Amino acid sequence: AEPPEVRFLRNYSNYLTPQKGILSADFWAFAASYLRNTLLNQAILLLFLLSLLLVPRVIVWLPQLFEAAENAGVRPLWLQYSQEMALVLGLALGLIAVIAIGLNLCWVNPPKEGKPCWIAQPWAIHLLVLIPLFLTAALFSYALSEIFQWDVLQTHLLIWAPCLGVAVYGGLWLPACIIRKFAQWTLWRRCVGGPSGWIIAVTSFLTGGLSGFLFVPYASVLAGARTPDLHLPWGLWPVLTFGPPAFVGIMLVAGALHIGLMGRRFGDAYREWWARLGGWLLIYAACWLLLFLMVIYVPVGLGLALEHYKVRSFGTVLVWIASTAYGVFFGKSPLTGALSPDSSLKKQFAGWAARLTPYIFIAGLLAGLSVLASNLAAFLTGQDFLWDQPNDFVGWQITAACLLLAIAGVALSWRVDINAFSTHMLYRNRLVTCYLGASVPKRHAQPFTGFSAEDNVPLANLQIPVNEPVVAAHGRPIPLLNASLNVARGKELALQTRKARSFVLSPACSGYARPIQTSSEWQSAFAETAQAGSKKQGTENGITLGTAVAISGAAASPNMGFHSSRALAFLMTLFDVRLGWWLGNPRKDQKWKKGSPDLGFSCLLQELFGAASDDSGYVYLSDGGHFENLAIYELVRRRCKLIVAGDASCDPGYGFGDLHNAMERCRMDFGVEIELDASALKSRDNQPGEHFVVGKIHYTPGDKRDDGTLIYLKPVLRDGAPNPDPADLLGYRTTNKCFPHDTTANQWFDENHFENYRNLGYVTGLAAAKDIREEVDRVLG
Repeated sequence: AEPPEVRFLRNYSNYLTPQKGILSADFWAFAASYLRNTLLNQAILLLFLLSLLLVPRVIVWLPQLFEAAENAGVRPLWLQYSQEMALVLGLALGLIAVIAIGLNLCWVNPPKEGKPCWIAQPWAIHLLVLIPLFLTAALFSYALSEIFQWDVLQTHLLIWAPCLGVAVYGGLWLPACIIRKFAQWTLWRRCVGGPSGWIIAVTSFLTGGLSGFLFVPYASVLAGARTPDLHLPWGLWPVLTFGPPAFVGIMLVAGALHIGLMGRRFGDAYREWWARLGGWLLIYAACWLLLFLMVIYVPVGLGLALEHYKVRSFGTVLVWIASTAYGVFFGKSPLTGALSPDSSLKKQFAGWAARLTPYIFIAGLLAGLSVLASNLAAFLTGQDFLWDQPNDFVGWQITAACLLLAIAGVALSWRVDINAFSTHMLYRNRLVTCYLGASVPKRHAQPFTGFSAEDNVPLANLQIPVNEPVVAAHGRPIPLLNASLNVARGKELALQTRKARSFVLSPACSGYARPIQTSSEWQSAFAETAQAGSKKQGTENGITLGTAVAISGAAASPNMGFHSSRALAFLMTLFDVRLGWWLGNPRKDQKWKKGSPDLGFSCLLQELFGAASDDSGYVYLSDGGHFENLAIYELVRRRCKLIVAGDASCDPGYGFGDLHNAMERCRMDFGVEIELDASALKSRDNQPGEHFVVGKIHYTPGDKRDDGTLIYLKPVLRDGAPNPDPADLLGYRTTNKCFPHDTTANQWFDENHFENYRNLGYVTGLAAAKDIREEVDRVLG
């Protein structure tokens, strides 16, 4: 009889649901666990999104509250001048922003010695420039909406508008130039770059006068946006929806005019800095506009569509669900794969449909949540929700609900572990039972579930003891598990295509390396595997072997290296298609020892928006194939003399995409050339293909003594002389046309499926055994 370990694998080969059938306990246990995890994660995300959709109502309620106090004559006296107070606060924030811009102009060309000042860092620019500028736009829009309507007559706008522009724009730049000059004299003597202060100040007054005329159309829009009865709160919605983005437009025009008037005094580097600032302001304005439109105008638009245009709501929901299901199930199918100009019309249509469905889902979800948020606001304020008019409900109740929803989302994410309540755990536990349970002698499984805690051991336990005899140590394997560290957003621009780094998990140390900018060296970020999560209950001895294996095979994840798509990430996160794993960054000792985040809310948002990086406290790991699928990258980095690689990817056309990707990565990162001709693996001229080919790894150009050997195995059926494969193996192809390249999405294996792939692996290894033995002897010789 065959070994009991192999027999165990046969029993659990259908590892996700070992007992087949829709009525089996395994199937419903898997389904129940998935639904539980999905609902918990959806609850966190929906609480966050509902809180976000109530924020515009809070923003509109605040000035409405001040207006109500003003109309009631409430003391203190300053409450009776809400528009004037908004104007003063806007000027103060604008002054902070312009001063910060002036100081940043000192650091556009940083000195060769030392680091740029903190004020030049991106976070400081967002905090001191972008946010104050946008708040200024919002406060000015509110204040000027009444000032332009009542305090400044429309007939006098052509006189007042340029005066206002001079006062605001020039008045802000004059003190900013003085403070900038003072900083250069005292603190930053080594930073004297940028245009002179007098050039900036003089041209700012001229710019303010010219751009001030833009207040004429701006004022007419704001004045017309308010309703005749200013006591109605919903009259502020158009003002605060369209006013701030419009004011940002005036800022950008004024900035462009100012740069133009300074001429050659404002160099290329400064124009680029200003363009980046303008780009971020546009992003802020677009997000503000979309959020306000979603809250107040989308429900009205849906009501018009449902009532006036006779669109059936049930049919619309069905179409939305069907398009979402299409995107989930066929987004990565062969039918919707990479498109080329000569692809058939059917494939091009299917491919574009699969790419659009995530956006359709997101739009439908946000529209539905906006209606739900409007209903919630109506309920809290004791009013009726109506489809055919703006549901402009505001009040302290909504402000309280917004805060409570946000707090509830954060609290729930604190209790619901981001790793424990993900699909990863379902996948890992079943992988461990099948593939690690087979190696446990006298296994004691829990009688009700079939799982056993002794199947999964700490990865660090596989270390070779220091005092072990040399002969015994030579026979011990050192497992290196291949994973991808997702860097969907990072400082290294070259990663915008890869979107990942190689991450290796081993018994001794785990981590990654990244190239040092402006250097040919690499920065090592490794830490002891036994310390990974050592401060948390259940992982006191570090990350487990089962977790490392599951990470290495986490193919379906919101962030998945060069396969990443932000729209698809939103969809996958919401439906908990999350096989990846959040682990402490090896560069940060305390996070590494914690293992997984205590509060996973920010990590969940990074998954939702596809924004994982390698600079955060916790990094997102997924399938090693999201970076390099053959797992030879780290072996080449270590200059191994013999590498045997088994390529088990789904490659029916024998395009060798994973091989070519590995060769490219090794050349670009290490300067190592891999010379290998894979054409012998293909059947041609009625001759059977080979099971393997042998190639050379040129570690040092021109030095053959330093070369390594790559033996590359590939699933191939030899159906002719000499040495044909067994008849039953060849015969299985008649019943399974995809064999030996079944889709890797099929994780449910019957007995025939398991046996024929096992047998194919056996005959492939047998065919390559002689060459492998000779290369081992050569390396050791």
